[in-house]
Amino acid sequence: MTSLPTQSSIPSSLPLSTRSSADTNPPVPLSMLAPASGPTSTPHAHDYLPFTFEVELEMIIRPKANMNQGHPVPDRDATTRQTRDFNLLLLDAVAEILSAYGMPCNAFVPMDGEAPDYMRWNAMLDGSISKKHMCDGFYSIEVVSPKISANPGWVQQIDAFWSVFLQHFELRRDTSCGFYVHVSTATGSFSLDQLRMMAKAVVFWEPAAAWCAPLSRQDRILGFCKSNTNMPTPVAQVLSRHGDLRGLRYAYDYIDAVASDAIVDYVCADKYRAWNFRPCRSGGHGSIEFRRPPGVADGKKSKH
Repeated sequence: MTSLPTQSSIPSSLPLSTRSSADTNPPVPLSMLAPASGPTSTPHAHDYLPFTFEVELEMIIRPKANMNQGHPVPDRDATTRQTRDFNLLLLDAVAEILSAYGMPCNAFVPMDGEAPDYMRWNAMLDGSISKKHMCDGFYSIEVVSPKISANPGWVQQIDAFWSVFLQHFELRRDTSCGFYVHVSTATGSFSLDQLRMMAKAVVFWEPAAAWCAPLSRQDRILGFCKSNTNMPTPVAQVLSRHGDLRGLRYAYDYIDAVASDAIVDYVCADKYRAWNFRPCRSGGHGSIEFRRPPGVADGKKSKH
């Protein structure tokens, strides 16, 4: 595949709508991309929780202009090979643009079980996102953030990403797009006591949280963010057999009596649950993934 322009040539090869007489200037520093609004006081260490998070943004995007003259958006009658090559080229473009603006990013294509570098942004393909918009020049990608500390600076990092991304790409909404948040402690994984508390909270609050979800994220519509308290999870069987109140007592007693892997299996039969506990099993990377939010298309939705 022909490579994209080098990073130094990015400003002149990106969408014309973002160019001005100052084209030759270097990219805007990361600190200047986020809005200046927000708290002006200096928070104390205890004003935020000691955890980190990562976000997975499933998106359907189109460059606001051709990435360069040699790589136009494929026509409607393009071959499968042509559309896939362009999709891969799009990953390279996203990675180069974010990197040029101070957000190091890889265009990640898994090879032989290779895992992404979660200390950087990653742009990758996602087979679960709808392909029906390719005829209009919109292609599916997933952008995964690095681990972000939940300190006062996280808002600026999210705002900076969207400030850059929306300069260069149009987004198309689709119910196949999701917005997933992985949460873990600052130490990297939840302790047994913390995992027990998280599991109990999900068992108690999940039915109410499910009712608040938009229609597109209900169990009967999509199968990749199903409720943890619906069949066939073991905890759902207990709640169904004994009723909500008595079932909670049995569920809590079980959670308090078993080890981490058994807790995970009890409340999360597979990774396609609204609260995915599977990474907390032995050998996992230790996070809990919230999978229910629909796709987002701006910084405000990402933060709220």
